[in-house]
Amino acid sequence: MNIDARKKKVTKYLNQALIVPSFVTANVYINRLNRIQKKKFEDSYNYVGPTSNDVFDVLYDTMEQFDSKYKNYMKIFFIDDVAGGLFGQTFDIGVPKKSVIVLTNGFNDSTLAHEALHAMNLYHTFDNDSKHTFLAYETDNVMDYSDIENRKFPVISTFAWQWKILHKFIN
Repeated sequence: MNIDARKKKVTKYLNQALIVPSFVTANVYINRLNRIQKKKFEDSYNYVGPTSNDVFDVLYDTMEQFDSKYKNYMKIFFIDDVAGGLFGQTFDIGVPKKSVIVLTNGFNDSTLAHEALHAMNLYHTFDNDSKHTFLAYETDNVMDYSDIENRKFPVISTFAWQWKILHKFIN
């Protein structure tokens, strides 16, 4: 996996909104978790999967516990697991714990950018919770799945109305 390439993808979409992201790379070592955290992580990972809420909680809390300077950062975790074909997932949209898990299938495409934008309060372009709703797989927007599902055209854009949501998130 090329983390620099993933950073460039995220930067590409945020730059469209005139946002310049900054990145810090750090590692979470599961073997350094205390006994209770490790059990919670392993049980949830083994029985529910790598994108369960408990896995998100342990990873997120561990980052803040080991180094409080990451308190206001979005946390992005890369886990080398195919997890039944899932590419990645955001903890949730509109919650304080801004975190993303990217799985093996998403290591080399726009998954990180897509999930990071979810964490910044963007919905899918085809979701009725979105400000505007489009047909699924019919736009070149990173919040559509057109690059994964049917490959009609590459995902290259964000919309101006999404930029306002992103700016509200960072301010």
